[in-house]
Amino acid sequence: MNKRKYIIIGPDSYLFNGLAPYLQGSEVHYMTFENWKDAANLKLLKEADAVINFTIHPDFSAKEMELQDIIDIQIGEHIKGGKTLFVFLSSRRVYGTSAEYKVYKETDALAGADFYSVNKIKTEKELSGLLGGNLCVMRVSNVIGEPVNKSGYKTFAGWISENYIKNGKIVTDQASETKKDFISKDFLHKTIAAIANNSINGVFNVSAGFPITIKDLLTNMAGKENVIFCENCPVKEQFVLDNSKIVSKTGISIKEEDVITAAKAFNKALVRIKKTSGERQC
Repeated sequence: MNKRKYIIIGPDSYLFNGLAPYLQGSEVHYMTFENWKDAANLKLLKEADAVINFTIHPDFSAKEMELQDIIDIQIGEHIKGGKTLFVFLSSRRVYGTSAEYKVYKETDALAGADFYSVNKIKTEKELSGLLGGNLCVMRVSNVIGEPVNKSGYKTFAGWISENYIKNGKIVTDQASETKKDFISKDFLHKTIAAIANNSINGVFNVSAGFPITIKDLLTNMAGKENVIFCENCPVKEQFVLDNSKIVSKTGISIKEEDVITAAKAFNKALVRIKKTSGERQC
């Protein structure tokens, strides 16, 4: 039996880090934002069973992008009409934002609240027209992976990491009982592998399917004594993504204890980074 052939664009990205073991037994080729258009790589893209892009244009969150400038659209234009499945990493942010607790399904209306979400919505729509059944859109919830040991990384994990490493404390700006949907990176990677291995197409919420409070999450990620919940903070956003559709396809689900375990693992790694950072300054 021939090995399935996968293309990973952006192997140095946060969300890719750790995925490789889940693709064992496959033929995996790695490309970057800069070199995927090289002649040899373009040929590989058309031969692949699946392409998964983890890269993004530097201006994606700063302005509304022209379609021709979005890397995912460029990839879609190149592989359209062939056999290659394109796995597009979209975002839960395409549903907009609401202080009222909401459960979103894939059929719900999309409402971009910022440049990032507007660009994701545009990309989903354009790719659907280009690729039809050779497209899998993953609307990914918040992901708990490893800490980020660098400044200015604008994700939930990056925000916690930077504040804890610099100050030893996390000061919140939202109500402690705010409820949101979080997944572990392990769950994300298992789901990506299942989609690629089984050529699953369609639009899917990749999420826990249940909420966890910011209080429970942060106290496990940063340590109970290191989180300061400000008084009378507002509830800014609450949501859960219904994940029944993707779970029915993959059979892969996640439990609350899995989210807490990921949060505790994050904390252990964060403490080590903080300690190492302090030793370097001495």
